[in-house]
Amino acid sequence: MKTVLIIFATATLVQSIMAAISTGPTKIDPNNPNNCLDHETGKSFPIGEYYYPHPDECYVAICSDDTFETQSCGIGRIKPGEICHIKKPRKLPYPECCTDCIGY
Repeated sequence: MKTVLIIFATATLVQSIMAAISTGPTKIDPNNPNNCLDHETGKSFPIGEYYYPHPDECYVAICSDDTFETQSCGIGRIKPGEICHIKKPRKLPYPECCTDCIGY
């Protein structure tokens, strides 16, 4: 049982550093109850579908009936000592764009 718990905790930690995730309440589109509103842009997109708010930015948004979530690159994709900025315009979709960076 101890081994299973350690493996689960390690897998959770590895997953958490591979992406940065933020969540908040969903704003349902008053004109279309099957859509939610992007918190930043106000654009409407379908519940449960991935939405790329900014074509040049490396992140994605998704919402459910009650949660709005954005996922972006985490620190786990950068090599130790490397400072990295995502190339613009973004050529790859999230999460592949996380490795498409310019090192300084």
